[in-house]
Amino acid sequence: MPMWYNTFLRKNCSRLRSVFLHMDELLKLLKEIRPDLDFTKETRLIDGKVIDSFDTIRIVTEINEVFHVSINTGDLEPDNLNSASAMWELILRLRDK
Repeated sequence: MPMWYNTFLRKNCSRLRSVFLHMDELLKLLKEIRPDLDFTKETRLIDGKVIDSFDTIRIVTEINEVFHVSINTGDLEPDNLNSASAMWELILRLRDK
């Protein structure tokens, strides 16, 4: 294989690794807040009333601190908080701003 290809793979693989590591951080954070829930399976955290407003405030506060983003009131939509993957997508969008 050409050298550029190996370099490309090495750079992108480390990027993907960091994305998964950060997703693991999010899952750990969520588990600390609600150890009784399996955040890898829940898809209706808000809509299904699985978490309450106090949980939501704690989650948003922790995400802001840990991931150095600023979730504002406009971001507090169920679609952004119904699952860990939705929260992760929100974090990535806010990081890109």
